[in-house]
Amino acid sequence: MADDKRKKQAEEERPDPEGHGLTGFMNFFNKVAQLFFINACWLIACVPVITIGPASIALYATIQKCLIHNRGYAVSGFWKELKANFKSGIKVWILMLLAILVMGFDIAHFWNVVKNGEAYGLVYLVFLVILVLTLLTALYSFAYMARFTDTTIRCIRTPLFLMLMHPFRNVLIVIMGIILVLFAAFIPWTLLILPSAFMMMFVNYMEKMFTKMLNEQNGKDAQDVGNG
Repeated sequence: MADDKRKKQAEEERPDPEGHGLTGFMNFFNKVAQLFFINACWLIACVPVITIGPASIALYATIQKCLIHNRGYAVSGFWKELKANFKSGIKVWILMLLAILVMGFDIAHFWNVVKNGEAYGLVYLVFLVILVLTLLTALYSFAYMARFTDTTIRCIRTPLFLMLMHPFRNVLIVIMGIILVLFAAFIPWTLLILPSAFMMMFVNYMEKMFTKMLNEQNGKDAQDVGNG
């Protein structure tokens, strides 16, 4: 059974340590500044590639706690989350990375087949769809692991089911991801803020899903206790 990390850590962290009760435009600019610093931490943590998983989990958790719930400090909070989720994040990310590399190799191979005039090379489209689903599953897994403590298998299986249950919302996420990649390709400096901005949008979406999931689970548990 997954344990909700937020409940365990909420009492340990100071409320609104960086907001200082700011309102209006000052609060907005404060949030933007925090996004920038968290994004910088994420970029640094992603350099070895193999650490992208734990870094993304830390990015989600830091945005969720510091920017949305005003708990903890942005920069120190990021490195704390990275350390806390490093081992579990590496395990899941390695599996995801291997799948991504395999799909990427197959896409490149069959794309070359298509360019040579062979119709069967169009199978690359199938691998492309699988690649997109794998990337979405990885993204959902990062969110799940930022919020819950669970086994490695469940940290992949549960997010996979959650992802498949929301196909239309996934289209929006993919479109936003493509826009981010295009901006990064043509305007490289946008990498200094866009990844964390994208993650903040994703956090708001996932938190609604997690809240609904937890409420349903609590309702089920209460019903089971009543029946017992």
